[in-house]
Amino acid sequence: MARPASAQSSDNSTFFPMLRYTNCLLYETGVKMALLTWSDKFSVGIPSVDDQHIVLFESLNDLHAAMMKGNAQSLTKTLLRNLVAYTRDHFKSEEAMMSAAHYPGFLAHRTKHIELTRQV
Repeated sequence: MARPASAQSSDNSTFFPMLRYTNCLLYETGVKMALLTWSDKFSVGIPSVDDQHIVLFESLNDLHAAMMKGNAQSLTKTLLRNLVAYTRDHFKSEEAMMSAAHYPGFLAHRTKHIELTRQV
């Protein structure tokens, strides 16, 4: 399956090149190595945001799988850099929607985004 259209980056050739839009990842060993599996219980009910969350899940799965397979540090470094960049873009998009909708929990949610970004 292709990545959701709303989750496409402006430069698809370099942004998450290893991303596969599935519920779990299969590698040449045939072993499912998903750290996180998307389900509707995580849905926020806004398709574009859900699509972005799915991309985040799969990006984390790709990073986890690369680390578990002992792939070269350069691969995990690239995956991590792309994950951080996508996460920042996602946070900006989500915060803009919340602000425009005058979401009452906006400031608290934005604070969580800031804290998470600092941890990485």
